[in-house]
Amino acid sequence: MADSTVLDLTNPTIADDIDEAQAHADFFESLAEQARDEEFVREHADEAQDFDDLLTLRERGMAEGEWLRQLGRMWGFIDSHTYYIERLRPLLRAGPFPIEGMMTEEERERFARLPEELTVYRGCWGSNAAGICWSLSNEIAAAMWGDDMPLLITGRVPKTRVVALKLGRGEVEVISFDVREVKRERSASTRAPG
Repeated sequence: MADSTVLDLTNPTIADDIDEAQAHADFFESLAEQARDEEFVREHADEAQDFDDLLTLRERGMAEGEWLRQLGRMWGFIDSHTYYIERLRPLLRAGPFPIEGMMTEEERERFARLPEELTVYRGCWGSNAAGICWSLSNEIAAAMWGDDMPLLITGRVPKTRVVALKLGRGEVEVISFDVREVKRERSASTRAPG
């Protein structure tokens, strides 16, 4: 015979049990998320080390053409370019721009079709707002904007000051040290009330 008992959710004991079960579920989900984050870090640690090694090779005299090809190839695998700005600046800032060796044939063709002045976007934190990676797509930058990246910055940059265009990972990324910020927005979740 089937049990036809109906739970009375207004009963404080049952409601407390449900709250406790939800707290346990939330705790275990946070542990699972942390494990996924740690796995991601382990998977990408080699790439970051490779990027660091590549910068060191150029600083020690690796041929520029080969170094630029390798840098362009690795660019999309590294999300922490901000940490390398001071090392990248002397290696890339001199130009002439764009640095075609960093781009694929498709990227060079797309770059050639860009207007002379670009509007670019960056979803970021305050601590890395002065980064060198910007998107030509407001939608891509806005997708990064929110609780994780509380700022959305709009900037302008002359095409002649763009280091390279990168199309990897479904992004339309512009690399530049010379973006002039024209607008800064905070995500709704980080704005002060009232």
